[in-house]
Amino acid sequence: MIAVRVADLPADIGAGAREAFFEGLSELSGSVDCVRRAGAAFARIPDGEWKVLRARIPGEARRWAQNARDCVTKGLHPAFALMAGTLGRKARKLSPADQERVLREPIEVAITDADGLMKDKRMMLASEMTSEQLDRVFKETAGSTKICTPKEQAAQARAKVKALAIKDSSETKMVIEKPAYLIDRTGVKIKRKSLSFGQFRELVADVAKMETLNSRP
Repeated sequence: MIAVRVADLPADIGAGAREAFFEGLSELSGSVDCVRRAGAAFARIPDGEWKVLRARIPGEARRWAQNARDCVTKGLHPAFALMAGTLGRKARKLSPADQERVLREPIEVAITDADGLMKDKRMMLASEMTSEQLDRVFKETAGSTKICTPKEQAAQARAKVKALAIKDSSETKMVIEKPAYLIDRTGVKIKRKSLSFGQFRELVADVAKMETLNSRP
C-alpha cells in the first residue's frame, strides 16, 4: 500500500472522503481492474477535497491516482492510465471512442521517402509504432490529441524536411573561411601566426558580417 498516514491528512477532510481515499490507495496497482476500482473510490471524493488529498500522495503514485480518477470522471481508458511514454501521454488526451479504437484497431500510417513524400501506407497498431510515427499519427495540443490521416502525416514529414533544410542552409552560410582565418558560430580561428594589416581589416569586416548573420532569427 502507498505510504500515506491518517495523521498526514488535514482535519477538515470529511470522513467519507477519507474512507474513499484510503480505499482507492489500497486498490491502486498494476491491473486494469484495480485501476477501475481505485478510480471509482477516488471519484466519490469531491473535487476540492480531492485536490488536498492528492497532494498527500508521494511521488509517481500521485499521477497514477489522478489517472485512475480520470477513468471515472473523464472517461479515460484504464489501459492508458497505466501506460507511460509517448503513446500513454498522447492517448490520454484522445476522446473515449478514439482511445478504444487505438487499443483494438490498427491505424493507417504514411510511409514517406527522404523528401517527406508519401510512397506507401501501412496498417499498424499504435504499440508497434516508432516514436517518430507516433508523433506524426497523434498530433498533440495542450488539451487534446488528434489522429492524423496519412495525408496529414505526410504533410508533417515534408514540413520537417523543409525545416531541417532551412536550418542546414542557415548554418552553412554562417561560416566565413579565408586563407588566414575561419569564422563560424563558435568564434574566430586564426590559421597563421600573424596577419597583415590588410588581412586584419578584412577580418574585422568579416566579424561584423558574422555578427549580423548571428543576429537574424
